[in-house]
Amino acid sequence: MNKAISRLAWLALAVTACGKGGDGGGAKAPDPATANAAIPAAWKGKLEFVVAEAGGKRDKFPAVMPKGWKDSFMPGAIAPPDGPDWAHGTDYAVGSTCQGMCGEAKDWAKIADDDFFKQFTSGRSSTTVAKDEKAPTSRTLIAKASDKTIIYHLWWEADGTRLYTCEVTLTDKAQELTPAFEAACHATSGK
Repeated sequence: MNKAISRLAWLALAVTACGKGGDGGGAKAPDPATANAAIPAAWKGKLEFVVAEAGGKRDKFPAVMPKGWKDSFMPGAIAPPDGPDWAHGTDYAVGSTCQGMCGEAKDWAKIADDDFFKQFTSGRSSTTVAKDEKAPTSRTLIAKASDKTIIYHLWWEADGTRLYTCEVTLTDKAQELTPAFEAACHATSGK
């Protein structure tokens, strides 16, 4: 009997340590309609957003993703299919992290700022910040350089144990798709 109780205690500890996961921090299933509506006419037929599974082994959740993209050279990211419309370096990643010990609530706004956004806002980057919107449980930053646009949309639950990320790099003429990819990130998070 004691062994069974001990095993149950270890199982409960393991589940708690991994966080609750599974919901992506959003309140409802994402809808790709807004992202698809933001695709410029010249890109219709070259890009479509659908709902697909994102996240790692322990924290899968539905996300708005580009249809038909393949694994990127960047771990955890996907890239467009080969072809004349897409330049090297364009990629899209949706995931989550516990930034250290899992199962603990953290100051996600500070962690997001320190670990993701300061590289653009500190003045040390050659990119220009085009947008930096902060909300109580999310933040979106768009940074531009001459040859690329970077979108970071991060969100979390107040007192939550995970930080959710949507990171996009658009190169060359794909930068025209910035509003569509920003909408995809926001649709995934529900924020």
